[in-house]
Amino acid sequence: MKYIKLFEQNEPEVNEASYGGNKIYEIATPAPKKMLLEELEDLLGSDYRNIVTEFNSPEGYESVLVFDLTKRDLALIEKNIGDVLIWSLELGNRKSIV
Repeated sequence: MKYIKLFEQNEPEVNEASYGGNKIYEIATPAPKKMLLEELEDLLGSDYRNIVTEFNSPEGYESVLVFDLTKRDLALIEKNIGDVLIWSLELGNRKSIV
């Protein structure tokens, strides 16, 4: 996987990764994963699409994966969740196993 940090200082740059039509983002904070999930659900709605909590960041961050965020969603997350880190993920080398 290739990670691209989305927010550097005060100049947001969105590099969206896609795989099979889905844009995939890793969102991390120093807070426990459960708190991050609650903040995201409060911000984006409890029925928010595809928040994956069964994910372990290679760097050891408390993080989740979220699919198909809009630029507005990204701006809301950056503005409202403290010490947030957001990366887009690029998947490659897809291989059939069956």
